[in-house]
Amino acid sequence: MKKMIGFFLIIALLIGASLLNGFNHEIISSYNKIAIVSSNYVEEYKDKAIESGGKYYYFFDNESLIDYEKFGNIEGLNFYFDKNTSFSFFENNVDFIYKSEGEINGYDIYYGYTVKYKDFLNTNNKKVNFQLVNTQDEWIMGFPLILTGF
Repeated sequence: MKKMIGFFLIIALLIGASLLNGFNHEIISSYNKIAIVSSNYVEEYKDKAIESGGKYYYFFDNESLIDYEKFGNIEGLNFYFDKNTSFSFFENNVDFIYKSEGEINGYDIYYGYTVKYKDFLNTNNKKVNFQLVNTQDEWIMGFPLILTGF
């Protein structure tokens, strides 16, 4: 029984670590802030949390030390970048990216895929695992989608 519990504990830790393991380091280190979306309330980060619709949205700047394992099941990650970041920055750091047809709230929406993030969705018969939008104020890159709005 102890071996079984140990096995499941190791699997849980690997799954939690895999959310960020393998992300392109340049993308991770270049963001201004990050939003972590989870259904779990984390007391340690209560001053960073906003609750809405049974989800908790935790916002951190790029200098914050974050223990991702405390969130349990992370449902999404949104990275916020300076509005002057060039589109080629994103193109050069993912496997593919394409512009969707139409706009949402007047913004062009991009979808793409990177092998650096394990989860994915099927959108328009394409395997995607991030959404990207350039607002007037910033770029937002959401894994697997932008879950905070824009």
